[in-house]
Amino acid sequence: MSRNTKKITTALAVKGYQPREMHWEPMSGCDFGTDGGWYIDVETIATDEYGDHDYVDTILAYSTAEALEETEQLPDDVQAGERIR
Repeated sequence: MSRNTKKITTALAVKGYQPREMHWEPMSGCDFGTDGGWYIDVETIATDEYGDHDYVDTILAYSTAEALEETEQLPDDVQAGERIR
């Protein structure tokens, strides 16, 4: 696991989420200064009564810092918070 992947995964876990799918996609031939971006499907760590994780959101970000900012804007998962207490 890369350092940036670990940072994002940790930030999601604090909020009660985990990545369902996460990868850095390089972009070639771009004229606007970036060389790729993050694609992150977010799901709850908590499972429902059937053992399934709920899909929450997809984060698309040009940098790790932007992905972390988007993660901060996610609401805390109430179910995860109840289990921690």
